[in-house]
Amino acid sequence: MLKHSKEKTLLNIYYSKTVDGCLKNMLNSLQANRGEAKHIIFTPDRMTLQVEEGLFEFLNEQCFFDVDVTTLTRFTNKIVAENNINQRVLTKPECVTIIKKILNENKSEFKTIKKALNFNGFSNTIFETISMFKSCNVTPNQISLNTPNKNLNLKLEDIKLVYQKYEDFLQNDYTDSFNKLNLLTKLIKTQNFKTTHFYFVGFEDFTPLMYNVIKELALNSASVNVACAVSYIDELNNKNIFLNNVYLNLLNLAEVNGIKYNKIYCKTNFNDEFNVISNNLFSIKIKPSTTTPKHTELFKFNSVSDEANFVIKKIQWLIITKKLSYNDFVIITPNLNDYKQKFEQLFVQNNIPYFFDESEPITNSIVVRFYFDLFELVLSNYNKRELFNFLRLYT
Repeated sequence: MLKHSKEKTLLNIYYSKTVDGCLKNMLNSLQANRGEAKHIIFTPDRMTLQVEEGLFEFLNEQCFFDVDVTTLTRFTNKIVAENNINQRVLTKPECVTIIKKILNENKSEFKTIKKALNFNGFSNTIFETISMFKSCNVTPNQISLNTPNKNLNLKLEDIKLVYQKYEDFLQNDYTDSFNKLNLLTKLIKTQNFKTTHFYFVGFEDFTPLMYNVIKELALNSASVNVACAVSYIDELNNKNIFLNNVYLNLLNLAEVNGIKYNKIYCKTNFNDEFNVISNNLFSIKIKPSTTTPKHTELFKFNSVSDEANFVIKKIQWLIITKKLSYNDFVIITPNLNDYKQKFEQLFVQNNIPYFFDESEPITNSIVVRFYFDLFELVLSNYNKRELFNFLRLYT
């Protein structure tokens, strides 16, 4: 552990080969600080259950009330509600609909995007562009119109107009996730977090808005603990796959804002064969190893069909010989679309219960799509193109 100061540490930067490799060290720190302190662990939404499971196993307790695993969005909503701020957070489809309304109401003022206003998905594209500005904490007034490219300046002027109108709409009863995160950074200063420790686990990167949240928490809490992957480890033979962005940005954030910090190296405890893989994966010059694999086997197949058939037979053999159940197996593919049809066919043929872990946008629902298209039709003042598309799809 490299100490930057003898004073109280407010930012602990845990670094390892992988973000997950830091979790055990962070939980050790959490355990050491239990008592009167409160602990809040932030994870991406997809990792919440995984981190909770690891927490229960590590603490070996049936339940606990001093540790909370949550996402930054849920935490923000909680703090905003506790401060009696009643602005409703708009969903992405609602935000896109507002952008569509702004585009239609101001079409006469645009210089470059008039012809694209009725294109399918154009309002979504404009919203995505505005979202990029907002995630980088760039306001409409900060958009420069003085680039060397005149056409770019005209496009930026149109986007700036839409962006400003969108922000004007959000001034009163509504907000979006970006504005709410900005609001959180202001509310943190008013909260009593002096005995609360915060942990960020599983994040591959942070937006500028999220770095602002980390900064305010570090300045107003017992500590902030962040996990990141780096290439500053001697045994790594694949340093080129690491960007070190989070690590370097956290160091810069601490230095600029006068935040005391620790850099904590978390050594991974992989077995020999996984250690070889983690140190050489995607490396340009692989270092030979004398390690004899005990847990890893490599097979080569000429087709997806051959590969899938082998996997099914292997699973059935292990169930018979090792007394395992189907719940003990996970099949990981590089691309589910290439494998799904073949595996589904084999699962059905062999009476194997299965589940494909895949997300599906809510807009895939015909009911949601119907109302979304209906609202777009109304907002377009029954534009002939929109009306034709609507009737073609739903009549």
